[in-house]
Amino acid sequence: MNKSAKDNKILKVFMIILTAGYIVFILSNSLKPATVSGANSQSIVDVINGFFKSLNLNIVLTNHIIRKTAHFAEFFLLGIITTSAFRVFTKTPCKNIFTILFIGLATAVSDETVQLFVDGRGSQVSDVLLDFSGVLAGTLIALLFYIVMARHKKKKEEKNC
Repeated sequence: MNKSAKDNKILKVFMIILTAGYIVFILSNSLKPATVSGANSQSIVDVINGFFKSLNLNIVLTNHIIRKTAHFAEFFLLGIITTSAFRVFTKTPCKNIFTILFIGLATAVSDETVQLFVDGRGSQVSDVLLDFSGVLAGTLIALLFYIVMARHKKKKEEKNC
């Protein structure tokens, strides 16, 4: 096995571990009781609102806004990571978009299902939709990036001929 093939194999294993590890991270956040999760969110709210105050901006964010934004961002990153993992295995991840989106949706549904069994937490269909919209946005941004990069590479190769 040449160095390039070995490096590619290592990258594939890394991306599988990264994707699975990130899904575990998402689910582990849902295992936190409401009091712990709420306190974590509130500490972030306090930091952000303190930052706005230091800039003399009259902006005050609520715990609810931070939590919903965090849901979207967490799943946005999942979309990027999952798309990138598929990109390592195939140069055309667009062909796997339904699999990528299914992984994101399954993670969102699992995330909300886990919360049914955690003290003080609950499950909401609106959170599944918010999470999935994050996956969809992250996936589309990553695919757009890969399409632009492929076109740029193709143009560069055409100039070298």
